[in-house]
Amino acid sequence: MFWNKKKDHSATIEKIALSLIESKQETGVLPFLSLKEAADYAKDKSPLHAPGFVQCHAVIGSGYYNLEFKLHPDKGVYMSAYYYGEASDIGGMASGLKGSRGWK
Repeated sequence: MFWNKKKDHSATIEKIALSLIESKQETGVLPFLSLKEAADYAKDKSPLHAPGFVQCHAVIGSGYYNLEFKLHPDKGVYMSAYYYGEASDIGGMASGLKGSRGWK
């Protein structure tokens, strides 16, 4: 049934991560995202979970990124994005990670 369908925020998360990197902000607030949804996004991206925190590595476009999600005190999560380099240059560290290709 359509009302039980989970919303996939992957494309939005990755678009915002690229925007944070390009604007040299590193961290932003995603009021629409819960920590559980962040964990769902990270589940196949080498995740690290701790209370109030989720970290993962993602290939977005041709880049390799570290994304961190922390619980925001009011609503949503903080997301920090760090660019490691081109996925092809990083080689084995980036192999097997899923993410969108073609955002850049």
